[in-house]
Amino acid sequence: MSTNSDFSEVYFAVQSIADAIRHQNKEKLLQLLRTKTTTPYLRTLLNTFKTRVKSIVYALYSPLLNGRIEGTIRKIKQIQRTAYGYRNWQHLRDRIYIEFIFKTKKENQFVNELIFFNCLQQHLLT
Repeated sequence: MSTNSDFSEVYFAVQSIADAIRHQNKEKLLQLLRTKTTTPYLRTLLNTFKTRVKSIVYALYSPLLNGRIEGTIRKIKQIQRTAYGYRNWQHLRDRIYIEFIFKTKKENQFVNELIFFNCLQQHLLT
């Protein structure tokens, strides 16, 4: 029976923390992090949040998101995976440039063509 009560305590604490973060409620988040608990899993979670509370509070009010960076990293890893490794780092770098140039070509065709020809010219000169 204590496992069930431990689970429900952890579940409701996590949901409360997520709700405070979702609604950018700094005071509620700090209050939840100060709660005392006997559940070891919840204690570990709260200690982790306490050590990173400054970063979490900054992230609450920051307009910046990391989705674009995560997408870029995913695409670079996909290029590496499908290429089975490049022998030369310059070839990998050029392949990444080409992929991102063609992706953004629709947005600004003229500038991207200049960048592409510049990269191609540098590649041919080396």
